[in-house]
Amino acid sequence: MTDRRQTNKTGPSRLNRGLLQPFEAVLLQKLVRKLPAGVTPDMLTWLGLGGAALTGVGYFLTTWHEGFLWLASFGLLVNWFGDSLDGTLARYRQIERPTYGFFVDHTTDIAAQLCIGLGLGLSPYVQLEIALALMVTYLAISCVAFIRKSVSGVLQISFYGNGPTEMRFMLIMVNMALFFLPIMTFGTDFGPLTLFDIGIMAICAGSLLLLAYMVNGERRALALRDPSPLKRPAPLTPFPSAPSRPNRPR
Repeated sequence: MTDRRQTNKTGPSRLNRGLLQPFEAVLLQKLVRKLPAGVTPDMLTWLGLGGAALTGVGYFLTTWHEGFLWLASFGLLVNWFGDSLDGTLARYRQIERPTYGFFVDHTTDIAAQLCIGLGLGLSPYVQLEIALALMVTYLAISCVAFIRKSVSGVLQISFYGNGPTEMRFMLIMVNMALFFLPIMTFGTDFGPLTLFDIGIMAICAGSLLLLAYMVNGERRALALRDPSPLKRPAPLTPFPSAPSRPNRPR
């Protein structure tokens, strides 16, 4: 998720402390210089969305053959390429469109995550209910990030070292493990669950707990910056003096 066509002067600031961000930044700068002149940021945005749709289709097709996991991984690479380079290209060519880019970028991000999540839910590796829970978790994190941006002016796109790029990388690693290793299924009170099911449930639970911790910390910080009027000391007012009386002769 990159805020394309934005600069620090005209657009909201971004905070990306992902573990792969230093390596990704160097790679993006090399790639953006090699893009043909006819490639535009909008084309890259749609390419990224198409990559997400390809990932969803790949996961769905694994119902018939696990080899389609490679198609899902390829779609994740295409999604990263388009989603990460659209903003980089706009800034490199100095053709930023801050409000338009912000709106288009994040709405397509939501559509992309829906494609990937639904594809996972329709695959034999994840139950649909658990995939929907993963999408709800993602949307909750996105909502908090946008609310925080409206309050502080900073859009945080990574949390505790994990951002969109790190999540794509982990998904590709999981896809490789699913292809080469047998599917492990566990009998539970909720029915049979794969190891992928259990992993996603753990990710959802951990993410929501960390999100609650972060929201509470942000609330405490804002309470200090914007204290309640009921707790503010009342301004001191001078005690009214008694009216002076004219001197009367005795």
